[in-house]
Amino acid sequence: MAEIIASPLFCFTVCVVIVALADVLAIVTKAKIPAIAGSILIYTVLIQLGMPRFFPDESQLGFMGDLLFNLYIVSIFTNIIPMMIVKEWKAVFIGFGGVVCAYVLVLGIGCLLFDPKEVIASSGIVTGGGFSSGMVGLRRLKELGYEDFVMVPLAIVAFQDVIGPLIGAFPVTAYVKQLVARDAYLHEPLIKRKDDVPASDTGLNTRENPSPFFRSWIPAFAQTEAVSLAQLAIIAMLGTVLAEYIPIPSVVLTFALSALMVLTGFFRLNMMSRTGSAGFVDVAVMVMAASFMNDFDMNTFFMKLIPILVIIGLAMTGLMAGGALTAKLFRQDMLLGASACAGMFYLFPSITLVMENVLRSYARNDEERAYLKERISPPFLVIGSVSSKLSLVLASFMIPVLIR
Repeated sequence: MAEIIASPLFCFTVCVVIVALADVLAIVTKAKIPAIAGSILIYTVLIQLGMPRFFPDESQLGFMGDLLFNLYIVSIFTNIIPMMIVKEWKAVFIGFGGVVCAYVLVLGIGCLLFDPKEVIASSGIVTGGGFSSGMVGLRRLKELGYEDFVMVPLAIVAFQDVIGPLIGAFPVTAYVKQLVARDAYLHEPLIKRKDDVPASDTGLNTRENPSPFFRSWIPAFAQTEAVSLAQLAIIAMLGTVLAEYIPIPSVVLTFALSALMVLTGFFRLNMMSRTGSAGFVDVAVMVMAASFMNDFDMNTFFMKLIPILVIIGLAMTGLMAGGALTAKLFRQDMLLGASACAGMFYLFPSITLVMENVLRSYARNDEERAYLKERISPPFLVIGSVSSKLSLVLASFMIPVLIR
Protein backbone atom coordinates (compact mmCIF):
# COMPACT_ATOMS: atom_id res chain seq x y z
CA MET A 1 0.00 0.00 0.00
CA ALA A 2 2.85 2.35 0.82
CA GLU A 3 4.22 1.86 -2.70
CA ILE A 4 0.85 2.72 -4.23
CA ILE A 5 0.53 5.89 -2.14
CA ALA A 6 4.01 6.97 -3.19
CA SER A 7 3.38 6.29 -6.89
CA PRO A 8 3.26 9.31 -9.24
CA LEU A 9 -0.21 8.42 -10.52
CA PHE A 10 -1.70 8.23 -7.01
CA CYS A 11 -0.08 11.55 -6.04
CA PHE A 12 -1.27 13.13 -9.29
CA THR A 13 -4.83 11.95 -8.67
CA VAL A 14 -4.93 13.30 -5.12
CA CYS A 15 -3.61 16.71 -6.21
CA VAL A 16 -6.10 16.98 -9.07
CA VAL A 17 -8.98 15.98 -6.77
CA ILE A 18 -7.96 18.71 -4.29
CA VAL A 19 -8.17 21.36 -7.03
CA ALA A 20 -11.45 19.88 -8.30
CA LEU A 21 -12.95 20.15 -4.81
CA ALA A 22 -11.75 23.76 -4.65
CA ASP A 23 -13.50 24.48 -7.96
CA VAL A 24 -16.76 23.03 -6.61
CA LEU A 25 -16.35 25.07 -3.42
CA ALA A 26 -15.91 28.22 -5.52
CA ILE A 27 -19.11 27.46 -7.44
CA VAL A 28 -21.14 26.63 -4.32
CA THR A 29 -19.98 29.79 -2.51
CA LYS A 30 -20.42 31.94 -5.67
CA ALA A 31 -16.69 32.77 -5.67
CA LYS A 32 -16.72 33.96 -2.05
CA ILE A 33 -14.02 31.31 -1.62
CA PRO A 34 -12.11 31.41 -4.93
CA ALA A 35 -10.55 28.25 -6.34
CA ILE A 36 -6.97 29.25 -5.50
CA ALA A 37 -7.93 30.01 -1.91
CA GLY A 38 -9.90 26.77 -1.69
CA SER A 39 -6.95 24.74 -3.00
CA ILE A 40 -4.60 26.19 -0.42
CA LEU A 41 -7.10 25.77 2.42
CA ILE A 42 -8.00 22.17 1.52
CA TYR A 43 -4.35 21.21 1.07
CA THR A 44 -3.47 22.82 4.39
CA VAL A 45 -6.22 20.96 6.25
CA LEU A 46 -5.17 17.64 4.69
CA ILE A 47 -1.49 17.96 5.60
CA GLN A 48 -2.51 18.90 9.15
CA LEU A 49 -4.54 15.69 9.21
CA GLY A 50 -1.51 13.67 8.17
CA MET A 51 -1.51 13.64 4.37
CA PRO A 52 2.06 13.15 3.02
CA ARG A 53 3.66 16.40 1.94
CA PHE A 54 5.51 14.91 -1.03
CA PHE A 55 2.42 14.57 -3.24
CA PRO A 56 3.03 17.78 -5.29
CA ASP A 57 6.61 16.73 -6.06
CA GLU A 58 5.88 13.09 -6.83
CA SER A 59 2.89 14.00 -8.99
CA GLN A 60 5.16 16.31 -11.02
CA LEU A 61 2.42 18.95 -10.76
CA GLY A 62 4.56 21.13 -8.51
CA PHE A 63 7.31 21.13 -11.14
CA MET A 64 4.81 21.62 -13.97
CA GLY A 65 3.20 24.53 -12.14
CA ASP A 66 6.57 26.23 -11.78
CA LEU A 67 7.20 25.70 -15.50
CA LEU A 68 3.75 26.61 -16.80
CA PHE A 69 3.53 29.71 -14.60
CA ASN A 70 5.74 31.41 -17.19
CA LEU A 71 3.13 30.69 -19.88
CA TYR A 72 0.45 32.00 -17.53
CA ILE A 73 2.42 35.25 -17.20
CA VAL A 74 2.63 35.59 -21.00
CA SER A 75 -1.12 35.08 -21.42
CA ILE A 76 -1.98 37.89 -18.96
CA PHE A 77 -1.17 40.52 -21.59
CA THR A 78 -3.64 39.03 -24.05
CA ASN A 79 -6.74 39.73 -21.95
CA ILE A 80 -7.56 43.27 -23.08
CA ILE A 81 -7.66 45.09 -26.41
CA PRO A 82 -4.90 47.76 -26.52
CA MET A 83 -7.20 50.43 -27.97
CA MET A 84 -9.39 50.25 -24.85
CA ILE A 85 -6.30 51.25 -22.85
CA VAL A 86 -5.71 54.19 -25.20
CA LYS A 87 -9.32 55.37 -24.92
CA GLU A 88 -9.20 55.13 -21.12
CA TRP A 89 -5.73 56.66 -20.71
CA LYS A 90 -6.78 58.64 -17.64
CA ALA A 91 -7.76 55.39 -15.95
CA VAL A 92 -4.22 54.12 -16.51
CA PHE A 93 -2.75 57.03 -14.55
CA ILE A 94 -5.40 56.67 -11.84
CA GLY A 95 -4.45 53.03 -11.44
CA PHE A 96 -0.75 53.88 -11.30
CA GLY A 97 -1.48 56.43 -8.59
CA GLY A 98 -3.25 53.76 -6.55
CA VAL A 99 -0.38 51.29 -6.94
CA VAL A 100 2.30 53.80 -5.94
CA CYS A 101 0.37 55.04 -2.91
CA ALA A 102 -0.30 51.47 -1.76
CA TYR A 103 3.39 50.58 -2.06
CA VAL A 104 4.37 53.65 -0.03
CA LEU A 105 2.01 52.74 2.80
CA VAL A 106 2.71 49.00 2.83
CA LEU A 107 6.50 49.29 2.67
CA GLY A 108 6.81 52.54 4.61
CA ILE A 109 4.64 51.55 7.57
CA GLY A 110 4.56 47.75 7.31
CA CYS A 111 8.35 47.34 7.39
CA LEU A 112 8.49 49.42 10.57
CA LEU A 113 5.93 47.24 12.34
CA PHE A 114 6.74 43.71 11.13
CA ASP A 115 9.48 41.59 9.60
CA PRO A 116 10.56 43.46 6.44
CA LYS A 117 11.05 40.24 4.44
CA GLU A 118 7.43 39.21 5.00
CA VAL A 119 6.17 42.68 4.17
CA ILE A 120 8.28 42.97 1.01
CA ALA A 121 7.21 39.51 -0.18
CA SER A 122 3.57 40.50 0.42
CA SER A 123 3.77 43.96 -1.13
CA GLY A 124 3.32 42.91 -4.75
CA ILE A 125 0.27 40.81 -3.90
CA VAL A 126 -1.72 43.48 -2.09
CA THR A 127 -0.85 46.43 -4.33
CA GLY A 128 -2.49 45.09 -7.46
CA GLY A 129 -0.35 42.17 -8.58
CA GLY A 130 -2.52 39.57 -6.91
CA PHE A 131 -1.74 35.89 -7.36
CA SER A 132 0.89 36.49 -10.08
CA SER A 133 2.99 38.82 -7.90
CA GLY A 134 2.42 36.47 -4.99
CA MET A 135 3.99 33.58 -6.89
CA VAL A 136 6.90 35.77 -8.01
CA GLY A 137 7.60 36.70 -4.38
CA LEU A 138 7.14 33.17 -3.05
CA ARG A 139 9.42 31.66 -5.67
CA ARG A 140 12.05 34.25 -4.86
CA LEU A 141 11.81 33.46 -1.14
CA LYS A 142 12.26 29.78 -1.90
CA GLU A 143 15.28 30.45 -4.13
CA LEU A 144 16.95 32.46 -1.35
CA GLY A 145 16.19 29.84 1.30
CA TYR A 146 13.67 32.01 3.18
CA GLU A 147 10.91 29.38 3.46
CA ASP A 148 10.20 30.59 7.01
CA PHE A 149 8.80 33.83 5.60
CA VAL A 150 6.18 32.41 3.23
CA MET A 151 3.31 32.31 5.73
CA VAL A 152 2.18 35.95 5.49
CA PRO A 153 2.31 36.35 1.68
CA LEU A 154 0.74 32.94 1.08
CA ALA A 155 -2.07 33.57 3.55
CA ILE A 156 -2.78 36.86 1.79
CA VAL A 157 -2.87 35.07 -1.58
CA ALA A 158 -5.39 32.61 -0.12
CA PHE A 159 -7.66 35.18 1.51
CA GLN A 160 -7.41 38.34 -0.60
CA ASP A 161 -10.19 37.29 -2.98
CA VAL A 162 -12.40 36.58 0.01
CA ILE A 163 -11.70 39.78 1.93
CA GLY A 164 -11.19 42.14 -1.03
CA PRO A 165 -14.72 42.12 -2.48
CA LEU A 166 -16.22 42.58 0.97
CA ILE A 167 -14.22 45.79 1.43
CA GLY A 168 -14.23 46.92 -2.19
CA ALA A 169 -18.01 46.73 -2.51
CA PHE A 170 -18.35 49.78 -0.22
CA PRO A 171 -16.69 52.40 -2.52
CA VAL A 172 -18.31 50.82 -5.62
CA THR A 173 -21.72 51.12 -3.94
CA ALA A 174 -21.03 54.72 -2.93
CA TYR A 175 -20.08 55.66 -6.50
CA VAL A 176 -23.12 53.94 -8.03
CA LYS A 177 -25.49 55.53 -5.47
CA GLN A 178 -24.01 58.93 -6.33
CA LEU A 179 -24.73 58.42 -10.04
CA VAL A 180 -28.24 57.16 -9.27
CA ALA A 181 -28.99 60.07 -6.93
CA ARG A 182 -28.30 62.66 -9.61
CA ASP A 183 -30.14 60.70 -12.34
CA ALA A 184 -26.97 60.63 -14.41
CA TYR A 185 -28.43 58.30 -17.01
CA LEU A 186 -31.04 60.94 -17.90
CA HIS A 187 -28.57 63.78 -18.34
CA GLU A 188 -25.50 62.15 -19.84
CA PRO A 189 -25.70 60.30 -23.17
CA LEU A 190 -24.76 56.64 -23.25
CA ILE A 191 -21.59 56.11 -25.24
CA LYS A 192 -22.15 53.55 -27.96
CA ARG A 193 -19.28 51.17 -28.55
CA LYS A 194 -18.86 48.83 -31.48
CA ASP A 195 -19.14 45.14 -30.72
CA ASP A 196 -16.32 42.89 -31.84
CA VAL A 197 -16.57 41.90 -35.48
CA PRO A 198 -16.87 38.21 -36.36
CA ALA A 199 -13.77 36.01 -36.22
CA SER A 200 -11.30 37.19 -38.83
CA ASP A 201 -7.59 37.43 -39.40
CA THR A 202 -7.90 40.79 -41.15
CA GLY A 203 -9.94 42.96 -38.76
CA LEU A 204 -8.13 45.24 -36.29
CA ASN A 205 -8.99 45.86 -32.63
CA THR A 206 -11.01 42.66 -32.30
CA ARG A 207 -10.83 39.53 -30.21
CA GLU A 208 -9.37 37.70 -33.18
CA ASN A 209 -6.80 40.41 -33.80
CA PRO A 210 -6.31 42.93 -30.99
CA SER A 211 -3.52 44.67 -32.91
CA PRO A 212 -4.47 48.21 -33.99
CA PHE A 213 -1.84 48.17 -36.78
CA PHE A 214 -1.23 44.77 -38.36
CA ARG A 215 -3.08 41.74 -39.62
CA SER A 216 -2.73 38.50 -37.65
CA TRP A 217 0.44 36.56 -38.34
CA ILE A 218 -1.39 33.25 -38.18
CA PRO A 219 -4.49 32.63 -40.34
CA ALA A 220 -7.66 31.82 -38.44
CA PHE A 221 -7.76 28.25 -39.78
CA ALA A 222 -4.27 27.57 -38.39
CA GLN A 223 -4.95 28.94 -34.90
CA THR A 224 -5.17 25.48 -33.34
CA GLU A 225 -4.73 24.62 -29.66
CA ALA A 226 -1.21 23.31 -30.30
CA VAL A 227 -0.23 26.45 -32.21
CA SER A 228 -1.60 28.67 -29.41
CA LEU A 229 0.38 26.74 -26.80
CA ALA A 230 3.51 26.97 -28.92
CA GLN A 231 3.10 30.76 -29.23
CA LEU A 232 2.92 31.16 -25.44
CA ALA A 233 5.87 28.82 -24.90
CA ILE A 234 8.06 30.64 -27.44
CA ILE A 235 7.55 34.04 -25.81
CA ALA A 236 8.00 32.61 -22.30
CA MET A 237 11.27 30.99 -23.41
CA LEU A 238 12.51 34.18 -25.09
CA GLY A 239 11.84 36.18 -21.92
CA THR A 240 13.77 33.67 -19.84
CA VAL A 241 16.70 33.49 -22.28
CA LEU A 242 16.99 37.27 -22.62
CA ALA A 243 17.11 37.61 -18.83
CA GLU A 244 20.38 35.67 -18.90
CA TYR A 245 22.01 38.42 -20.98
CA ILE A 246 20.10 41.53 -19.92
CA PRO A 247 20.03 42.68 -16.25
CA ILE A 248 16.22 42.87 -16.23
CA PRO A 249 13.91 40.38 -14.47
CA SER A 250 12.52 37.70 -16.78
CA VAL A 251 8.95 38.63 -15.80
CA VAL A 252 9.46 42.19 -17.05
CA LEU A 253 11.05 41.03 -20.30
CA THR A 254 8.23 38.51 -20.78
CA PHE A 255 5.64 41.25 -20.28
CA ALA A 256 7.40 43.52 -22.77
CA LEU A 257 7.56 40.76 -25.37
CA SER A 258 3.92 39.84 -24.77
CA ALA A 259 2.79 43.44 -25.23
CA LEU A 260 4.83 43.67 -28.44
CA MET A 261 3.29 40.44 -29.74
CA VAL A 262 -0.23 41.73 -29.05
CA LEU A 263 0.46 45.02 -30.81
CA THR A 264 2.03 43.40 -33.87
CA GLY A 265 -0.63 40.73 -34.42
CA PHE A 266 1.23 37.64 -33.19
CA PHE A 267 -1.27 37.03 -30.37
CA ARG A 268 -5.04 36.96 -30.42
CA LEU A 269 -7.10 37.83 -27.37
CA ASN A 270 -7.33 35.36 -24.43
CA MET A 271 -4.54 33.10 -25.64
CA MET A 272 -4.56 30.74 -22.67
CA SER A 273 -8.16 29.71 -23.27
CA ARG A 274 -7.27 29.04 -26.92
CA THR A 275 -4.68 26.42 -25.93
CA GLY A 276 -7.33 24.02 -24.63
CA SER A 277 -5.01 23.41 -21.66
CA ALA A 278 -6.08 26.26 -19.42
CA GLY A 279 -7.63 23.81 -16.96
CA PHE A 280 -4.42 21.80 -16.65
CA VAL A 281 -2.34 24.96 -16.27
CA ASP A 282 -4.67 26.17 -13.51
CA VAL A 283 -4.39 22.81 -11.71
CA ALA A 284 -0.58 22.76 -11.93
CA VAL A 285 -0.19 26.36 -10.77
CA MET A 286 -2.65 25.87 -7.88
CA VAL A 287 -0.79 22.74 -6.74
CA MET A 288 2.47 24.68 -6.90
CA ALA A 289 0.95 27.42 -4.74
CA ALA A 290 -0.51 24.96 -2.25
CA SER A 291 2.82 23.15 -1.90
CA PHE A 292 4.28 26.28 -0.29
CA MET A 293 2.17 25.34 2.74
CA ASN A 294 4.26 22.23 3.46
CA ASP A 295 5.88 23.93 6.45
CA PHE A 296 2.62 25.44 7.68
CA ASP A 297 1.21 25.01 11.17
CA MET A 298 -1.85 26.60 12.75
CA ASN A 299 0.07 28.18 15.63
CA THR A 300 2.27 30.08 13.17
CA PHE A 301 -0.78 31.23 11.23
CA PHE A 302 -2.48 32.72 14.30
CA MET A 303 0.78 34.36 15.33
CA LYS A 304 0.91 36.03 11.91
CA LEU A 305 -2.76 37.02 11.78
CA ILE A 306 -2.16 40.62 12.92
CA PRO A 307 0.54 41.32 10.27
CA ILE A 308 -1.73 39.81 7.62
CA LEU A 309 -4.68 42.04 8.55
CA VAL A 310 -2.55 45.18 8.93
CA ILE A 311 -0.86 44.70 5.55
CA ILE A 312 -4.25 44.19 3.90
CA GLY A 313 -5.59 47.33 5.62
CA LEU A 314 -2.61 49.43 4.55
CA ALA A 315 -2.88 48.21 0.97
CA MET A 316 -6.60 48.89 0.62
CA THR A 317 -6.17 52.33 2.16
CA GLY A 318 -3.31 53.14 -0.22
CA LEU A 319 -5.11 51.88 -3.31
CA MET A 320 -8.28 53.85 -2.60
CA ALA A 321 -6.52 57.01 -1.44
CA GLY A 322 -4.08 57.00 -4.36
CA GLY A 323 -6.88 56.32 -6.84
CA ALA A 324 -9.05 59.10 -5.43
CA LEU A 325 -6.27 61.69 -5.37
CA THR A 326 -5.05 60.85 -8.88
CA ALA A 327 -8.64 60.95 -10.18
CA LYS A 328 -9.02 64.44 -8.73
CA LEU A 329 -5.77 65.46 -10.42
CA PHE A 330 -7.24 64.39 -13.77
CA ARG A 331 -10.61 65.99 -12.97
CA GLN A 332 -12.35 62.66 -12.65
CA ASP A 333 -14.75 61.54 -9.93
CA MET A 334 -12.77 60.69 -6.78
CA LEU A 335 -15.20 57.90 -5.90
CA LEU A 336 -14.58 56.36 -9.32
CA GLY A 337 -10.84 56.38 -8.67
CA ALA A 338 -11.21 54.92 -5.18
CA SER A 339 -13.66 52.17 -6.14
CA ALA A 340 -11.81 51.12 -9.32
CA CYS A 341 -8.43 51.02 -7.57
CA ALA A 342 -9.90 49.00 -4.71
CA GLY A 343 -10.71 46.41 -7.37
CA MET A 344 -6.99 45.89 -7.95
CA PHE A 345 -6.87 44.06 -4.66
CA TYR A 346 -9.21 41.32 -5.80
CA LEU A 347 -8.90 41.57 -9.60
CA PHE A 348 -10.75 39.31 -12.06
CA PRO A 349 -13.35 37.89 -12.12
CA SER A 350 -14.26 39.44 -8.76
CA ILE A 351 -14.15 43.00 -10.17
CA THR A 352 -16.90 42.10 -12.62
CA LEU A 353 -18.90 40.15 -10.04
CA VAL A 354 -18.87 43.00 -7.50
CA MET A 355 -19.83 45.52 -10.18
CA GLU A 356 -22.71 43.38 -11.44
CA ASN A 357 -24.02 42.76 -7.91
CA VAL A 358 -24.00 46.47 -7.05
CA LEU A 359 -25.67 47.46 -10.33
CA ARG A 360 -28.35 44.84 -9.87
CA SER A 361 -29.06 46.18 -6.40
CA TYR A 362 -29.24 49.92 -7.16
CA ALA A 363 -30.20 50.42 -10.83
CA ARG A 364 -33.88 51.35 -11.00
CA ASN A 365 -34.53 50.10 -14.53
CA ASP A 366 -32.82 48.38 -17.44
CA GLU A 367 -31.88 51.65 -19.11
CA GLU A 368 -30.16 52.97 -16.00
CA ARG A 369 -28.40 49.66 -15.46
CA ALA A 370 -27.09 49.71 -19.04
CA TYR A 371 -25.85 53.27 -18.59
CA LEU A 372 -24.13 52.50 -15.28
CA LYS A 373 -22.41 49.43 -16.71
CA GLU A 374 -21.20 51.42 -19.72
CA ARG A 375 -19.98 54.21 -17.43
CA ILE A 376 -18.18 51.96 -14.95
CA SER A 377 -16.89 48.95 -16.88
CA PRO A 378 -14.16 50.49 -19.11
CA PRO A 379 -12.19 52.31 -16.37
CA PHE A 380 -12.63 49.39 -13.96
CA LEU A 381 -11.33 46.88 -16.51
CA VAL A 382 -8.43 49.06 -17.66
CA ILE A 383 -7.34 49.91 -14.12
CA GLY A 384 -7.58 46.29 -13.01
CA SER A 385 -5.73 44.96 -16.04
CA VAL A 386 -3.01 47.54 -16.67
CA SER A 387 -2.19 48.56 -13.10
CA SER A 388 -1.95 44.96 -11.92
CA LYS A 389 0.80 44.50 -14.51
CA LEU A 390 2.59 47.59 -13.17
CA SER A 391 2.50 46.10 -9.69
CA LEU A 392 3.90 42.83 -10.99
CA VAL A 393 6.71 44.65 -12.78
CA LEU A 394 7.55 46.64 -9.65
CA ALA A 395 7.49 43.47 -7.57
CA SER A 396 9.86 41.77 -10.02
CA PHE A 397 12.39 44.59 -9.63
CA MET A 398 12.04 45.28 -5.92
CA ILE A 399 11.59 41.87 -4.31
CA PRO A 400 15.00 40.44 -5.38
CA VAL A 401 16.76 43.62 -4.21
CA LEU A 402 14.90 44.50 -1.00
CA ILE A 403 14.32 41.04 0.38
CA ARG A 404 18.00 40.16 0.79
